[in-house]
Amino acid sequence: MDRNEQPDDEMTSAPSEEPCAEEPTPDTAPQLLETPKTGASEPAILSADGDGDGDGVGKEWFDRLYSTLDWLPRHPSVWQRLPRRGQQTVVKGINYLLPYQEHRRHLTGRRRPWNTIEVSDGERINVPRLWVVEFFPPSEHENLRRYLERNSWDRAERDQENRKRLDRSRSHVGRSWWRIGGLKQIKSSFFFPDFGEGSLHPSFEAVCLYGHQIGSGTTAVVAEFFVSDEASDHLDQVWRTQHGPELVKRRGMRPLAEDSAWVTMRRTQETRRALHDAARDWMAEKLPGSFASKDRRHSAFDLLLFQTYHPQDDQPPSGEWSASLRALGLTQEFIWLTSDSLPGFVLQRTEPDLCRSMGEAPSWGLVGSLADIPESMVRHRGSDKPWAVSSYVSDVIRSFFVKIALTEFLGELERSYAKLRDSARRQHRQLKGKYAKELQEGLITFSLDINALARDVKSTNEYGLWPDEAMFTMGNAPWVQTKQEPLDYNKVLAEAQTRMASDLSDADRDYREVLTAVSALGASVDAFRVSRLALWVAGATLLLTAVTLAITDVGDHTIWHWLARQM
Repeated sequence: MDRNEQPDDEMTSAPSEEPCAEEPTPDTAPQLLETPKTGASEPAILSADGDGDGDGVGKEWFDRLYSTLDWLPRHPSVWQRLPRRGQQTVVKGINYLLPYQEHRRHLTGRRRPWNTIEVSDGERINVPRLWVVEFFPPSEHENLRRYLERNSWDRAERDQENRKRLDRSRSHVGRSWWRIGGLKQIKSSFFFPDFGEGSLHPSFEAVCLYGHQIGSGTTAVVAEFFVSDEASDHLDQVWRTQHGPELVKRRGMRPLAEDSAWVTMRRTQETRRALHDAARDWMAEKLPGSFASKDRRHSAFDLLLFQTYHPQDDQPPSGEWSASLRALGLTQEFIWLTSDSLPGFVLQRTEPDLCRSMGEAPSWGLVGSLADIPESMVRHRGSDKPWAVSSYVSDVIRSFFVKIALTEFLGELERSYAKLRDSARRQHRQLKGKYAKELQEGLITFSLDINALARDVKSTNEYGLWPDEAMFTMGNAPWVQTKQEPLDYNKVLAEAQTRMASDLSDADRDYREVLTAVSALGASVDAFRVSRLALWVAGATLLLTAVTLAITDVGDHTIWHWLARQM
């Protein structure tokens, strides 16, 4: 199913047996033709009963045009007479029409295992919970207090308000984490103590907010979304549906022919990504922090519960099942992230290069099987098994999600800092004081956050984030022949955070020294320019005074008459 894009300016004669096409990416913003959400997808361009077998001869509008263009390179006597520009135009036309021919073959050819994705009848997927993490360093502290009050989450709980609890936690005398409050869908049957009612995305029944304090200067807010049954069932239905081939039209690019397998992958990943984006958008609107202020997408985590699939199976998955997992954005089959606190579960990060429809934003999935859940995990948590499992998982892994998101956040700071550094040359080129001042104002916020984060990361990694942090190990799957000792993934994250925070702190210190020197030079240049302007003003004033004296009357005559008499 892997395909490579065929250059438009390459000489092409007849289409190969499997012409190449480019896999769609979020950046290309594909404009999909209308297809039903359930059942077999309708063809985007051709119908299944159309004439032609891919040889360029048929009744569609492109058939005769393609056969004409394809005829030219096959006859050297005609082809060599064409100018170079004409040959390039013919090649581009052939390449543009290749996806239409490929789409015809997808429609009329028989299905093969490698171009279809089939899920077994007894398998289902359930997504009961989804988490999104936002960070509030010192520069965003006042925004956090203001939005807590604006959204009516600043309510009393155990005789202590959220803002007071926040201030106490940031001064090392409060709790390391606390529940901020919750919101449920208007007129929803969802029940949870002291949840208010408000407008939520239709995919969610409710959202619960938790505050996690990192050191004394950084607060993380975790939004736990309760996914509705309809949204979870929709993802399951899209995943299990036998989609038909589609022709994707993309703005400014040639169309893309997708067989049944690629359509299933794209549609399923887009459905899962839509859940993540809905949660991210709600967080950016209701409680914007550093991710939102930098126009970055939050780290998102969801719980994926299969009916029969065992993520920690001793045998490798088949090729067909690997394709089904990839359709959901799960591709890390050889390296497992596991925890003794969550038996039977595997944590996976979506790889954007293999799952392009999931986007570039960090997306993680905790994968488990309802058949492997021990009784001790769901005891006293209700009769609904997915609900009971997700409640247990939330209590165990929520703090670890914050630790992963903190690593992603430091990575975003590195990228933002690099952008600020690279723009310094343009601002410093003329050594103008106002440019240095603008850069200094942007850098002071960065310096405040980076230095606070460096201290917070050091303290949390030395003493632990909080007592209930889940411990994860990273190791190879049992069937991988190359064996190596499992790594303490918590330690790996801690070391990465310490290194990134230290590098950012050192770079900030060095850059501020350079900025101080540049600011002094800029101030000197501005002072020189001001003094030079003052000289010009003084000269103009002297000239104006001389002219005024020249035309001023002294008695009955001007000053020039008086000077003439004196001489």
